[in-house]
Amino acid sequence: MKKKFFSLIILTAAILIATFAFSEEAFAEGGPAVPDSLTCTVGGVTTRAAFGSSIELDPETPLSGSGTVTFASSKPGFIPTTASLNLTDNEGKQGSVTVTFKADGYEDNPCTITFHVKQGNMNASAADVSVQYNGEPHEIEVKVTGTSNYSIYYSPDTALNSGNYSTAGSQTPPEYTVPGTNTTVYYYVHYTGSGNFQDKSGSAKVTISKATLTITAEDVSVEYDGKVQSGLRCKVSGLAEGDKLVDSSVQIKSKDPSVINAGTYPDFLIPSGGKVVNSAGTDVTSYYTIKYKYGKLEIKPRPVEIKWYVDSTFGEEYKPSSFVYTGMEHTVYAKVVNAATNQTTNTEDVVTVSKYDTSKTNIQLNAGKYTTEIRELSNKNYTLKGGKNTTLSWTISKAPLTISVAPGSQTDKFYDGTTAVTSEAAVLEISGLAMGETAQARGEWAYSDPAAGDNKSITISNIVIDYASASSDNYTCSTTELTATGSIKKAMLIIKADDISVPYKQPVPAFTATITGFAEGEDESVLTGELSLESDYTSGSRPGYYKITPSGYTADNYEIQYQDGELIILTEKGELPKKWMSFSSVWVPFAIVGVVIVTGIIMNAVIAGRKRGNRRGKSGKGSDAKTRRLETAAAAEGAGRKKRTPAGESEEETQDETRDLSGVEEDLDDVESDETFYDDEDPDDTDYDDEDFDEDFDDDFDDYDDFDDFDDFDDEDFGDMPDEE
Repeated sequence: MKKKFFSLIILTAAILIATFAFSEEAFAEGGPAVPDSLTCTVGGVTTRAAFGSSIELDPETPLSGSGTVTFASSKPGFIPTTASLNLTDNEGKQGSVTVTFKADGYEDNPCTITFHVKQGNMNASAADVSVQYNGEPHEIEVKVTGTSNYSIYYSPDTALNSGNYSTAGSQTPPEYTVPGTNTTVYYYVHYTGSGNFQDKSGSAKVTISKATLTITAEDVSVEYDGKVQSGLRCKVSGLAEGDKLVDSSVQIKSKDPSVINAGTYPDFLIPSGGKVVNSAGTDVTSYYTIKYKYGKLEIKPRPVEIKWYVDSTFGEEYKPSSFVYTGMEHTVYAKVVNAATNQTTNTEDVVTVSKYDTSKTNIQLNAGKYTTEIRELSNKNYTLKGGKNTTLSWTISKAPLTISVAPGSQTDKFYDGTTAVTSEAAVLEISGLAMGETAQARGEWAYSDPAAGDNKSITISNIVIDYASASSDNYTCSTTELTATGSIKKAMLIIKADDISVPYKQPVPAFTATITGFAEGEDESVLTGELSLESDYTSGSRPGYYKITPSGYTADNYEIQYQDGELIILTEKGELPKKWMSFSSVWVPFAIVGVVIVTGIIMNAVIAGRKRGNRRGKSGKGSDAKTRRLETAAAAEGAGRKKRTPAGESEEETQDETRDLSGVEEDLDDVESDETFYDDEDPDDTDYDDEDFDEDFDDDFDDYDDFDDFDDFDDEDFGDMPDEE
């Protein structure tokens, strides 16, 4: 416990001591006030230094100058102090100031500070100059350090000092150019400032020797041209600026002037002579020591220039359009067109292509882009390297195919609501195929619109060629669309009135019709007009068969065929009525002939009956009944006609509609004894009761189903006709 207590006291004391130690105002350090640094400016030259009792000023400080000194300190409360300084002692190199320094918390400090200008160190030196002649002036170079305030004096004759530099010396350094110069130059460096520096003196030598001039026969590299080489030149090195070699003064000889073939010939060119003049034209050859070097002659093979032809006689030059695929090989031929004339033989060099690149042959078959490259030449004075057109990019163009509509192509169709051409006889033909090669063309044929009409435009698009023995890589076809003409005929549209059956004396429902033959997607909306359904039935008509006739519609794209329907009015028992002929549906002359035939048959039967009755001695009593029976028989005879079998109707149904004629023969037998229509007394009298006959005949005749069935009568159905006596 005690240790902890004492430790706390010590820690508290330390904190208090530190607090007072760092408090600038709590306690003063005491002692004299001393500045940290000073700044002295005399004659425009400023010197900064740490504070001391003796201060050195910059050597460039003007001697016997005056200025100010400012003292400064980083201590708190220091009062800046400024004093005047005059350099008057020791020829103006020294001076002093007396000041009292003050600072808060410090004692006043009176001091005397001495100032003197430091001795400057000016160094001067010059190196000897030893050069070869180069046409430029040369001089010694004096280098001065320590100050920038100086002047240099030169003399090539007399050593300079403080007593004669200004009279015997010159501030312009002497210059030397001519070889053979070997001269000592003296110099004196005089300090021109107002500070504390001393002058310097010395000397250096200038030596100029002859320049070395090297004349080298220029290496000549020429292209073979079949001639002896001439006009050779040389190279010169070591000429002074402004000097030049007179070209005509140098001669270059060849070891063997007859050499003309391609090759390399070292040390072949030998130079000699040479004259050098300066810019003024003065001969300065003596300023040089001349050395000669031999040159090399190189005659390089001439790069060939090639032209390409399509024939071995070089009659037709190759053009990009020269070759088109034909199914046969095409060949390009190379010819050297820049062969030189040999000066020795005075004939043109023979240069031919001796080999082509095996992978880039000059013979090709199929269409495409090819490269032919020359491998070797027959003449070594020529080279492919750097040659022109030694490689040919050439083309066998695709053969153009022409697609057209085959003559006689049939494209007409019936309207179906589409633009498609459905005819298999619509054919495209191809021209331009190589001999023996085959291909077929097909496309999408379409009318310009689906409407019916004549000479309509047809477009054949998306044309595709199906290559058989041919290759599509060898052909091109630019046909993207063709045109043709064709007709779209109106389609047949059948409008048939629907058959209906109605019980006798019942209201007849509204008539309807069925329309067939519409193109896909079309209906009655494409028709114009209004459908009309008319019938020959009238209210109150008796059981029977009546026509329903449609009409009224028209259409742009259809031929309309109307078909009648049948209205059947059933009997009171709900049965189908007997069918009778309708004169409106039978050819009128045929109807008249039919009536005559039937009438003739009946009259023949009546006459025969009267004759038989006369033979039997029958009276005329009961003649009314016999007459009715005959009419009934005649009606039954007419009702027994066979009906033609319509297409698609079964034979059984036809037999059901055939009238039963079994009673006709029996009725006719009774006629033999009937005397109703005859006068016993006058066998030739054919008078009969016209009124009764007409009435009954008309009633029975209505039971005939159809006049068309007269062709179906035969003797068996009608019964045996009585023999006429």
